[in-house]
Amino acid sequence: MKVFLRGLIVSLILLNASLLFLHFYEAKAEQVEQYEQFQYNQEIEVKIQQNELVVMHHFTNLPNERIEIQWPKKSESRTCEEKENANCNRLNDGKTAFIEGDSATQSIVYRIPYHESDVYLPAIFAALKKGDVYHTILHVSQEDGKKRQVISEIKPVAYEAFEEISYYLFRGQGPVSTLYFSEQPLPIHYEGDYVTVYGKGMKKKSIQQYEEKLAALDQQHSVMIAKGKNIKDISKRMIIADPKQMKRAFDRLLANTFYARYDVGKQNDYVSHITMSFLLDEELGNKRMKKVVNTLKESFTEVELQAFLQLLQEAEGQTVREKQLDEMIGNVLQVKTSFIQKNSDPSKPFYPFMVESLDQVVIQAAQLDLSPTLIEHERFYPLLEVLQALTYDVKTNEHSLYVTGKDEHYRFPYESLFYVLNERRYNTNKLLIHEIGDELYMSEANMQSVFPITMTTEDGKILIEKTAGGSK
Repeated sequence: MKVFLRGLIVSLILLNASLLFLHFYEAKAEQVEQYEQFQYNQEIEVKIQQNELVVMHHFTNLPNERIEIQWPKKSESRTCEEKENANCNRLNDGKTAFIEGDSATQSIVYRIPYHESDVYLPAIFAALKKGDVYHTILHVSQEDGKKRQVISEIKPVAYEAFEEISYYLFRGQGPVSTLYFSEQPLPIHYEGDYVTVYGKGMKKKSIQQYEEKLAALDQQHSVMIAKGKNIKDISKRMIIADPKQMKRAFDRLLANTFYARYDVGKQNDYVSHITMSFLLDEELGNKRMKKVVNTLKESFTEVELQAFLQLLQEAEGQTVREKQLDEMIGNVLQVKTSFIQKNSDPSKPFYPFMVESLDQVVIQAAQLDLSPTLIEHERFYPLLEVLQALTYDVKTNEHSLYVTGKDEHYRFPYESLFYVLNERRYNTNKLLIHEIGDELYMSEANMQSVFPITMTTEDGKILIEKTAGGSK
């Protein structure tokens, strides 16, 4: 009997160990993403009930691979479709993914809490990692007794109103993320393949021109809602705008197509408007953005402009921010520039298009992240950065620059042909300090004549050192 019990215990231990190993192996295997990018279709059924949306989400055309599910952050009660059928056989126990399987259709169910005061609900639908939505059918049943109008990013197809329920059907290419609710009915003023406009605010002929631009970009359907007193992005494909500001809102919609083409991380209106202004040959954005674009166009020859456009098109799917745009400009002109980066802060003065030296600046054996600006083939340096790196104390006011070292006390009036060193005045035949944007610059020659420093260039580096002799 004892032998039997010992054998049974050993068997159970081995079985348990085997199960633990199998569980560990499966868990590790599930972490491995073997599939590539794929396209799928989806049909979404939404029931608007008291204080929540019940979403039944059906995915079709799925590959026979493990697919991670990206649930909406606000979603609750995540589960499979309530019916027992093959559409539920690939959802794993943790409800984080569809496992490998032959069934190309799978369904999930989740709930989204909402309040009657919510005007819109963004990012409320699930998505599949590494998957692109090719086509969406969206059913919305309003079962909470309200009579609000429902709007989504894709095209409206049908509407039926019953005594207790109102039903909306939407259909179109691409994904859907948002529902917008309007207490007052908004008539469809314009309906096209690429944009639908709810509410009046712009002539149909003008809207048609924007539709043609969206078509040229081969964009998914978008929605413009003429309502309110401001311009607000409900999503990248849905904008609500003051009827008097519809042109600005459409410019923004065109700029938003940037996010579908490039990897940008967080929203960047500055880069998106500049990039799409070039691709569309259209002035988009505020006065500063338009000035940046026009300054660049004036700096390019026609051949250089076409080369820049080619670089923008080749960069689709890649990271494009201020730095990358400057690098593209530099590649075309065979120079270095920080023009886009320097003008990204709207609170600062406009920075003109300047070419920078490719040499690296090394001060007191420490390499600085700055580039001298070239003006008529002469190097100009951002003065405050250089002087502070040389351990000078630097102060400014609206009239003068004050520089203090161990034995030197300088004052540089901004608009006078002299400077003061240790209470002695030195006349000059030209201004020493130049203001570019909101930065103070001084030429290399003037810096060497005024300050006790040496500046030498070797192996692509500009070496700046203090001399031992003190003030000049």
